[in-house]
Amino acid sequence: MEPFQATTGDETVPVQITVLSGSNLKGSKGKSFFSFLRAEFNGAILGESQKLEALPDQSVEYNFTCGFDCGDGANTRDDIAHRPVILTVMEILPKEKKQKEERTIVLGQAALDLLPLLHGQCISNCVTLLHLTPESPGETVSEGSNRPTLDVTICVSEPLLSDVQLGQSNLLKITVETAYSVPEAWATGTGPPFNYVAALQVPLSAEKEQTLLFSNGVLKAGGEREPLSRPKKWPLGPLLAPGAQFIPGTSIDMDPIEMEDGDLTGVKGREFHTEAETDRKRVSWDTERRCFLDPGAVASLTQHIEDCRLWPVEVMRSAQGGIPKGGKAGKDKAAEEEALISFHGVAYVDLAPLLYPGAKRIRGAYRLCPFYESDLQAKTKRNTSILRDSMRAPAAQPKGRVPSALGSSQWKAAPTKIPETQKGTKEPKDPPKKLVTQGKTLPAESVAEVETQGNVEGQMYTEAGTYIVIEISLEKSLVPKRPPEELARRVMELIPPRPPLPRLPVGAERAVQDYQAQVTSVVGQVLEQYRQLFGAAMMPGSPPLNPATQEERKSQLLAELNYSGRYFAFKEQMKHSVVRIVREKMLRTEVFSDQEQLQAFLSQLYVFLVDEMHVALNKTLSSDTQEMQQRPLLDSAQLRHFAREAELNKNYALADQYYQERLAQDRQDPVHWFDYGAFHMLTGDHVKAQECFHQAVSVKQSHLPSVLMCGVLAGIGGRYEEAETFLERGTCLDPTSVVAWTLFGLFYESQENAIQAEMAFLEANKQLRATLASSPPSGGEAGPERQRDEVLQQDKESVTSDVEEDTESLMNGSKVSQEGGLCVQDGEAPNPEPVVLKPPASSPRLKTTIYMETVQFLLQNNALQMAQRALAQQLLCPDGGPSSSYHLALARLQLLSGEFGCAEASLKEALNGSLQNPDVWALSGHLHYLMGNFSKAEMCYKRTLDFVTDASDTHPIYLRLGDIYLQEGQFEKAKPTYLRGCKSSPSCLTWLGVGIACYRLGELTEAEDALTEANTLNNAHPEVWGYLSLVCLRTGRQLEAEQCYKYAIKLDLQKETLWQEITELQAQERILLRTAEEEELGEVSDKQVGQTDRAMPAEKMEDSGKEQEVPNGGELVYEEKEAEESVRPEDLSELLAAGTKDSHDKAENTQFVKDFLRGRIRRELFKLGTVALYFTYTAMEEEIERNKEHPQYAPLYFPAELHRHEALARDVEYFYGEDWESQISCSPATQRYVDRIHEVGQSDPVLLVAHTYTRYMGDLSGGQVLKKVAQRAMKLPATGEGLNFYQFDGINSAKAFKQLYRSRMNELELDGPTKEKIVAEANMAFQFNVEVFSELEEIGKTVQDEVLDAGLPVHGDKQGDISKCPYYATKMAASGGAAYISQVAMAALRHPTGQVLLASWVAIMAGLAAWYLM
Repeated sequence: MEPFQATTGDETVPVQITVLSGSNLKGSKGKSFFSFLRAEFNGAILGESQKLEALPDQSVEYNFTCGFDCGDGANTRDDIAHRPVILTVMEILPKEKKQKEERTIVLGQAALDLLPLLHGQCISNCVTLLHLTPESPGETVSEGSNRPTLDVTICVSEPLLSDVQLGQSNLLKITVETAYSVPEAWATGTGPPFNYVAALQVPLSAEKEQTLLFSNGVLKAGGEREPLSRPKKWPLGPLLAPGAQFIPGTSIDMDPIEMEDGDLTGVKGREFHTEAETDRKRVSWDTERRCFLDPGAVASLTQHIEDCRLWPVEVMRSAQGGIPKGGKAGKDKAAEEEALISFHGVAYVDLAPLLYPGAKRIRGAYRLCPFYESDLQAKTKRNTSILRDSMRAPAAQPKGRVPSALGSSQWKAAPTKIPETQKGTKEPKDPPKKLVTQGKTLPAESVAEVETQGNVEGQMYTEAGTYIVIEISLEKSLVPKRPPEELARRVMELIPPRPPLPRLPVGAERAVQDYQAQVTSVVGQVLEQYRQLFGAAMMPGSPPLNPATQEERKSQLLAELNYSGRYFAFKEQMKHSVVRIVREKMLRTEVFSDQEQLQAFLSQLYVFLVDEMHVALNKTLSSDTQEMQQRPLLDSAQLRHFAREAELNKNYALADQYYQERLAQDRQDPVHWFDYGAFHMLTGDHVKAQECFHQAVSVKQSHLPSVLMCGVLAGIGGRYEEAETFLERGTCLDPTSVVAWTLFGLFYESQENAIQAEMAFLEANKQLRATLASSPPSGGEAGPERQRDEVLQQDKESVTSDVEEDTESLMNGSKVSQEGGLCVQDGEAPNPEPVVLKPPASSPRLKTTIYMETVQFLLQNNALQMAQRALAQQLLCPDGGPSSSYHLALARLQLLSGEFGCAEASLKEALNGSLQNPDVWALSGHLHYLMGNFSKAEMCYKRTLDFVTDASDTHPIYLRLGDIYLQEGQFEKAKPTYLRGCKSSPSCLTWLGVGIACYRLGELTEAEDALTEANTLNNAHPEVWGYLSLVCLRTGRQLEAEQCYKYAIKLDLQKETLWQEITELQAQERILLRTAEEEELGEVSDKQVGQTDRAMPAEKMEDSGKEQEVPNGGELVYEEKEAEESVRPEDLSELLAAGTKDSHDKAENTQFVKDFLRGRIRRELFKLGTVALYFTYTAMEEEIERNKEHPQYAPLYFPAELHRHEALARDVEYFYGEDWESQISCSPATQRYVDRIHEVGQSDPVLLVAHTYTRYMGDLSGGQVLKKVAQRAMKLPATGEGLNFYQFDGINSAKAFKQLYRSRMNELELDGPTKEKIVAEANMAFQFNVEVFSELEEIGKTVQDEVLDAGLPVHGDKQGDISKCPYYATKMAASGGAAYISQVAMAALRHPTGQVLLASWVAIMAGLAAWYLM
């Protein structure tokens, strides 16, 4: 940077002032007159113009030019900053008789501001107002009339400051406004005139300081306020005419008291401030002094403030006007001069705010105190008084300067016109005499002796409460503030923004919308054609259509459409929209070279067109015209709630899963990343937390909480430059954020940057006050906490005593009576006429501070280290200290840190300070709960819930209090407690609690409903499945109990007492629940066998080995008595179970089977699945009949018990009607399965064992579950139509028959290689089944959901993920309702008329697809 080059005495810049003309000038006689113009600057006359005649209503063309040189000599840049050019217009009076010399009078004066020259301007044109003097004939000219003006041009040959100098220099403006509440000894209107002076020093260069004197203060009486906006005066006092003393374009604008700096910022100070400005006497200066600061002065000022932030402003009253000036007095009078300062006071102005980044101005009220050099030395590191130094200095009047015209005899000739406020302000010609203080003459003693006697007059400032209002401003801040743009750029460099997800092309959206519009149009035309043909038959009361009539109408409609040509018109109408979809949605514009790719694309296109057709039909046929979007089954708020609940229970793995699920829903939401980062802060993984916060900022650069947490983590990690950038950026994102400013201050506090920290804390306090002022509490100014502390004070001592006993008993372990002691709740007293204490004389301290607000933010986001710093600052805060809120926050911090002992002590202090704060009692309950002291926890929780005002978070209270009741066996109390939790914030755990309580109370129906709702919200909670198993066992539903039991095992239920209860109930009900593997093998796991053996009585064990009757071809056969231990590993059943386990799991985990088990059954798919089974079993049973005499298959021949061909034929007929054989066909996957069965039946019949084992054993096991699910979901008749396949009328006991079948299979005479071939064939059979399932899945994508588990009721407003709960689907599938937006449309289409229309539309679509293929 180019250094600042100051001009030397030889390097000057000429300044030229040209007065072009004067307008609206009026002489004393009202006619033409002669006048001339005089220019003055810095006490010197620059020149006079020619004497020109001024004619009425005409301007005077002076064309007068004068100037001076600006340099480091007489006229410096500082002179240009604070001194105006004075232009005086004088009238030459006509000579009278015997008059030898011309007489002149002053018409007016103008003050010309030269400040634009210091802003780099070379020329400035202005029209300045000519202020009239008391003798001017135009003195009575009104404001609205044409006032006299001068047209002036100021120019320089080159800029006074180069660009570099302009950038490095600064302009300091000091305005001394008013001193209020001055001593009563200062009387107005009586006694000799006094001059009131204020003085301070400022550096004008690196080497020297200059004393600034503000004299000519005017004493005024109280009774009214100063004007809110009044002009500032030049620091030249009476040298100017009235009106010209004001600086043009400036004014004193009074800020609100709460926005001021200084010593009266407190509540009491503001009240006194208001009173003094209205009622007390004051001395007014309203004078502004500008100081030009070169770079050396700027650096010196900055260094002075850093060394000592307090700047002394001395005040005095001098008699007979003027400041005593030193002259030729000898050394013997030095002490006497020191004693001449009357009413010597000093105000210590804190200039540290000028070092705040970007700060340019301070304004405030500063108290005046008596001047003592010892105080001056201690506070400012200065040794001498500014006023005393000025009195010792020689007279400052420069030699060779001519006084202003207002000091001439013409001005003195009219003393009667001088305002009263200006009297006595002239400097005396003689030096002042000794000052009389309180009637006595002070001796010429040393300063120390004077201080010993005391500054009696100065003490009056303290007694009167005198303060002085001062404004100090800078043109440029001493410490530049980084602009928001730079901070934003820096944050973007640290965390590059993530580009938003690409939006779908507009053309594709329009293509789909156009297609849907065409569908709607065609549907309307088809409906109109149908009305024309069959309108009479659609009248109300007409009989329903039978299938034959329906088919007839469909044929007639299609014929009419073809005959009339509308069918082909529809195709042409749809053609363009389909082409647009191919091009703009599918992005296909080239010819296919591969026929298979073409077919695959056509299939994809057909599926898409059919889906969009359904969308259009739903919109057209639905009674609700408003398009609705399906809500997520678990929204973001629910997932966050469940995650917080998991955190509360220390289940961090589950919480992590919920947070990741939120991110899966929307990764572009910064709140999701922020909450995930706060979770990692809880677990102590700061690296992952930082990654999450960075991700949030990359998604949204203006997300304030994430930016702040990035700064906090950067500070903790020692990356201080990054931390400063993030935190400062936070203050720019939201300048009103209390937390952002406080964190910024805490950072600077840790860096030992006291001034920057002070700036941030002051700004935070200002924003907090503004926030509290803009949103006052509903209860009045005192706020809820203050009301809580002030109300209900009748019999205060007894109540306090009872409460103290309550608290003491709580901490010491004894129980507290619920009817005595603390029964005051949120403003309600036991006495019907409560006594309200009067508020204190002074306003109370804020109930919250910037540090407590920040602590809340940090604790919510688990930033414990920074929260500890904020709590430490709370202790040092004037409005803070160890309050109840402080101890509560400290207890939260200690609880999160695991310091239970310290947390207990802090909560005891919090209770002592605020016994009616529900949050304190709630946290006390949590502490005792975690420590295992459930009796104390129960008492605290109950007391918390008894308050009218709820705690900030009641959910953990309900959970833990309900758990305590369950452990104590108080189920009648646990149930309503959990229900309150379900009402306020339902979750899996609250509904589980309700279910457990209802189960223990014997309310099985309510228990099942609650557990079902818990399962809906979280289907992976093993305890829910365990209790559902118990409920189903109690109600005799073995199949459902077994399914729940399997899920409990799969989810690894760890609660041993619940396992034991399930085992005992099995024994009691004589029901044996098995896992999936046990069911497949017909065996019991070691664990269950052991449990069953321990639970079953001896006679039950003996009975288990008796013979069992099993029907076999109409005859009774007896199963061999084979104990479980007789099964050998080399048996075929064992080999099949082990060898097909993976294939079995794969088949079970296909999406089709999962959806089926969940009750998500599409009727069309179920029909197609039944057709596939029909062809499969027909082929298999044909081969069985062909090989029934085969020695290696004959033992497994059970046609009456197992064959399914006839049952499946009845099911297919039910779904497709009498001509079902002409409507069904074998699908490709099924055909491959059928071909393989025929192949093995003809070439290697022993492999039929694998196929029959796979099919029949599965039908006898899981098939029974599928039957019940299908029956409920599709609302099939209870008589079994459509489900004959699952009904084995020839088998009474499926378990016994499966044991028989396995024993027969194990007795087959097979060698090892043959058994391996059978196992391999069984795996192949499973694979064929998987292929069939996959084929059905693909078909399902083209089929609209028709019958699902619709109408599932949900508790409250929360909607759980029903699809996750197979048990819920099984139980509630047949309950009815409307779960999808298309249900109205589908109901219409199920009507015969709707089916005819749909059939017609499908025919059109088929024709359109055929056209496209061609």
